[in-house]
Amino acid sequence: MKVKDINFLKESMQKIKCEVIKPKVSKYEEIKGKFEKDGVIEVSDKKDEYLYIHNELSVSFKIVDKNQKNKLDDYFLRKYKNIAYIDSTFATKDELKIFITIYFFYPDDRLNQNFSLYINEEMKKEYSKELSGEYEKNFYISNGNNRYYIYSIIEDTIKLFGRDYYLEFQLEEEDTVFKDEKLNFFEIKKIAKYSKKEKNFFVASLLKLDIGRSIKILDKKEHVSNSIAKRIKEDRGYLNLWEKYASIEGDFLINKAREIGEIKIKSTSNLEEGYRVLYLENREQIEKLKVGDCLELQEKLPSYFSNEEMDWNDYRNECKIRKKENEESDMEIEEILDGDLFSENMDIPKFIAENEQNKKKKKDNNRIKIYKINKEENSIIVENFNVKSIEKKHLILSILGDQLQIERREKARDKIKEGKAAMPTIGLILNGSLENIEKLMENKIDKIESLTPFVKEKIFKNEPTQKQKEAIEIALNTPDIAVIQGPPGTGKTTVITAIIERLNERVDKKEDNKGKILITSFQHDAVKNVISRLRINSLPTLKFGKKDEDDFFTEKEIENWCEEVKDKLKQNVLSLEKNLKKEEILNLYKEYLILPSEYTEEKLLLAIKKISVNSELIERIDTYLSGSSFKEDSILLNNVRKFRTTKEGFLDGGAEICYNIYISLKELVKNNKKFENILKLLEKGYLIKDNEVDEDFLRSMFILKNNLLNLLIPKPVYKKERVNNEIKEIYKIAEQELCASKDEEEKIIFNFYNEISNNSFFIKKILENYCFVYSATTQQSEGVEIRKAKGEVWEDPIYDVVIVDEAARVNPLDLMIPLSQATKKIILVGDHRQLPHVYNEDIFDELQNDGEIDENLREKGIRQSMFEYLKEKADELEKKDNIKRTITLDRQYRMHKLLGNFINQNFYEVYNEGFHSPLEDEIFKQDFYKTPLVWIDVKNTVDKEIKKGTSRKRESEVNIIVNKLKEMITSGKGEKLTYGVISFYKAQVDEITEKLTKEGLSNKVKVGSVDAFQGMEFDVMFLSVVRTNTKESLNSSFPYGFLASENRLCVALSRQKRLLVVVGDSDIFHSNEWKELARKNVPAMVNLYELCLKEGEVIDGSK
Repeated sequence: MKVKDINFLKESMQKIKCEVIKPKVSKYEEIKGKFEKDGVIEVSDKKDEYLYIHNELSVSFKIVDKNQKNKLDDYFLRKYKNIAYIDSTFATKDELKIFITIYFFYPDDRLNQNFSLYINEEMKKEYSKELSGEYEKNFYISNGNNRYYIYSIIEDTIKLFGRDYYLEFQLEEEDTVFKDEKLNFFEIKKIAKYSKKEKNFFVASLLKLDIGRSIKILDKKEHVSNSIAKRIKEDRGYLNLWEKYASIEGDFLINKAREIGEIKIKSTSNLEEGYRVLYLENREQIEKLKVGDCLELQEKLPSYFSNEEMDWNDYRNECKIRKKENEESDMEIEEILDGDLFSENMDIPKFIAENEQNKKKKKDNNRIKIYKINKEENSIIVENFNVKSIEKKHLILSILGDQLQIERREKARDKIKEGKAAMPTIGLILNGSLENIEKLMENKIDKIESLTPFVKEKIFKNEPTQKQKEAIEIALNTPDIAVIQGPPGTGKTTVITAIIERLNERVDKKEDNKGKILITSFQHDAVKNVISRLRINSLPTLKFGKKDEDDFFTEKEIENWCEEVKDKLKQNVLSLEKNLKKEEILNLYKEYLILPSEYTEEKLLLAIKKISVNSELIERIDTYLSGSSFKEDSILLNNVRKFRTTKEGFLDGGAEICYNIYISLKELVKNNKKFENILKLLEKGYLIKDNEVDEDFLRSMFILKNNLLNLLIPKPVYKKERVNNEIKEIYKIAEQELCASKDEEEKIIFNFYNEISNNSFFIKKILENYCFVYSATTQQSEGVEIRKAKGEVWEDPIYDVVIVDEAARVNPLDLMIPLSQATKKIILVGDHRQLPHVYNEDIFDELQNDGEIDENLREKGIRQSMFEYLKEKADELEKKDNIKRTITLDRQYRMHKLLGNFINQNFYEVYNEGFHSPLEDEIFKQDFYKTPLVWIDVKNTVDKEIKKGTSRKRESEVNIIVNKLKEMITSGKGEKLTYGVISFYKAQVDEITEKLTKEGLSNKVKVGSVDAFQGMEFDVMFLSVVRTNTKESLNSSFPYGFLASENRLCVALSRQKRLLVVVGDSDIFHSNEWKELARKNVPAMVNLYELCLKEGEVIDGSK
């Protein structure tokens, strides 16, 4: 904007137009151009002279008219500010006249230069035209050095004037959330063009900015992000702690790979079912490897092998540079790790044909998983791979999988700390930076009722408790986070399903609502536990991401859903199927009559054979087909043509083609001796091993291919085909089996029935477009597959609402991934009194050396679950805005009252998180014992625990548990019940599993460590204690092992519904020498044994 553009403000400013004496400078013509630009006027040191200042140029001049000079001096005396421009010049031979226009502005110090403006998204869209291009130039005048802004203050409203339009903001509504000593922020409330009717009756002021400064107009999102990032950086709190943790974690990863070094293989041997044994040269390496690790074949060793100074951050920067140079994407890595992807418009047959080849390439693409380690033989069992590649490449520990996990965490963490998460304020909540945060809360919603009659009837078998209703209401009405604590058996999953149903009720069904909600957790089992109970809009909930080899959960869910739908349709379809098949066969018969040929007759006969139940008719069709010649364009012929007889070609899928030809040919040439030798050669072809493919074999395959082509391609015969009477008779017999139907609605129903019966792949793709809820583990919520489903492959997926189940178990670094994805609400459901998140103690110790981290923050921030941490922050937020965000469910319905009360008194009541057990004892009745609590006491005189590596086992407990289970399961009173066995030691778990397997009971009993049982429940639970009363144990620094973990013990003792049986040595909890130690370390076990003595049953296990 130029000074001369502001004449429209003439009523609001003081204006002087005066003639000046020609400046007394040499070579005036050379500076005339600069002199004529916008500038400011200052008083000179010389008498009666003034300075015209533009950029670095200062020109001295005098005013001709004394009255104007006096007026000018008066404004300077009153400290008015000014801007000026050369209005005009007149030159003659004798003189030069110069006229300057000067605008003076009222001095007002209420607005200083330390502020910026921001605009909300709605206003930004409305005024996109005004704000397009270099809109800032609309507002300021420059004298080459400084920028000047014209404004006025009327009461508390500030108007900032521009050339074409002005804007308004409120002085009293200064954004105090991010106010600091350096900069304030104001939100723009209005943008408007000047109206001719509008009278500018106000006093204008001038704001001068320092050199290089300007008033920025940010969009609100950018403003919030920048401000949050600044605040988090300055606070250096919780997020900074986990940033440091992650960096050390990366260093540990590189150091492990570096310590193992290059793995040299002494020899290998092939195992059945796609496995291979590798015998290692270096015995030390086997000690550092573990089952589940992946090895990797690389053309050259990574740089961190040769550069021992390289840390994780150095390596990450190198990877980023390499990716950029090679134009690689993160998705390429993720596709290798997360599995193959299906495109929207794919050629399915082509995909199926190429899929195996792609898998083979990826297997050769260098990642080899370890399935078993044999330290005695110094060997590892891995999935099979091309052994010859070892000769040309280096075998090392792969860090690719861990690297991808760390990078996903880093990406989410960066978004949170930079204020760029889908809900920007989550960064402040996580960091504990809550001062004035309530002013940023944008997710204001009307009060939502907790339950509707529909949801109540669909989800709750009994009347929901008051706390369940409140939990649902809190989740629906929170502007940011909700934290729901659910002690064992209090209905956490039921509450989650009710929340989702209510959210679904409120969405506009006309909009695209796919994947609006994310259900996530750390483990696959927790995710599956929730979604197996969900049927939103009568559809199954899909689970995304890489699965274990035995995990076909999503496929099973879809299959079960299809069966449910099919059952509902069957009554209509059974009478319909034959009608539609009749119509199809009628059309094929008409086609044959019009154009009789081998092709049309075969299509007709195969269609009749597919639906006929007449065995005589089917045999007649088979006889006819076996006597006819083969079609030139048949699948069999195509396979023969694809058959490659070079060594490279045969090794790349030749055996599979041999098998396909063998199956097709064998079906067509039953009992035909002419083809016996051909079938034998084909059988040899698909059974041959890669190392047996030699020149003689390939020659025999070449001859075989030519013979097959000669047989399958008939000699051209030029004749006119006629309708065969045999075909006509077969059709008439088939027609009698069927009846006609012309109902279009029935056709649609049948086609739908047929699709869900035969096309599970496309059903999944269709469901992706209609499912309101998506589910994945915390890591896979950022994975390629779920991005593909949301249609945002190259963007970070976001959801309206993220619900995290078993949230207390999720490592904070992993939990930040879904937390960064929620735009409206984050709902955490879990229990911090049960299993905690896993962290690395070595990293924790390493953080002790970091002097920047507060000791209390380190101790609490790492050991405390993020669930509990956010529960505390949510309570702090409630104090600021009176919005309730946390609740603890207080009615358990899982177990017998005796056991429920015990869990409450020993693990919850002390923290003011107590719950009740309202159900009658009769509901939990079992016929094995008169009490729901039994202790089978196995003294150390029977046998003692045995160490097995770092674990422990005890044979007597194994035998008692297996015998009791066998007795219960095989009895009539226990065959319909469910059973579980928990031990704190893997060796004991393995022993019990092995013995149950021998007894044929392994499929009827769930056996595992505590970590595998959270969220599960069984009618009957056994707890194997393992530890025994020995002096060695008594004097050890860790006498109770994992029993001393209160969280784990809480889980172990709360899985049963009807009966808990503890098997172990009671002396370590109750004998004189142990009692004081036990009361200090495992008070719950002492109380449990005493409860057994009073209200349960103690049985002598030595008999």
